[in-house]
Amino acid sequence: MAIRNLLNGKFLNQSSVIGARFMSSWFRNIEPAPKDPILGVTEAFLADQSPNKVNVGV
Repeated sequence: MAIRNLLNGKFLNQSSVIGARFMSSWFRNIEPAPKDPILGVTEAFLADQSPNKVNVGV
């Protein structure tokens, strides 16, 4: 029966709901990390509306 539930996705759905509730309550107390300065260069490039911008990233 357990294997049938696993194959049908019933077991996975029940455990993923329980896991999601547990993890969301656990992550609620964690502060976000500061922005990554290297990723910030790409974000700034993507946000730039200039038609003359040049991507110098690797």
